[in-house]
Amino acid sequence: METEHGRTMRCLGIFDRTQRLMLNVEDRTEHSAGPYFDELERIGHVMATDARSDPATRAFFDGSFADRGVVSLMAAAFSLNGRLFGAFTCTQLHEPMPWSHRQLGILTKIGSRVTLALAGASANQLNSLFGALAESHRL
Repeated sequence: METEHGRTMRCLGIFDRTQRLMLNVEDRTEHSAGPYFDELERIGHVMATDARSDPATRAFFDGSFADRGVVSLMAAAFSLNGRLFGAFTCTQLHEPMPWSHRQLGILTKIGSRVTLALAGASANQLNSLFGALAESHRL
């Protein structure tokens, strides 16, 4: 989303399977996520087996990702009205994951369904949804 700091990635939820709980992750701005946003806009996905050294994701390792043991990352973008709106992301902890095109296809299908749902929603419904999501993110 666009904010006063440029493009910003807001994580609305991340589930840590090893701890069996939802975690909060700080927002990422264009300063730290610019190459990631560029890759999502250019080809619609990011597949980083070694996310610590991949040009699209290495800026994420200034704290939170490294602290959590993230090694690999895969993301599939979804758009609204032709603009990047968000991405569904999977991470692999502690060891590299050579992501497959089949796995990417699953994330892409999820993103396509979200795009269709967002496109079918009225502006008022979207404003209510995003207001509720933003409010729940602050809690």
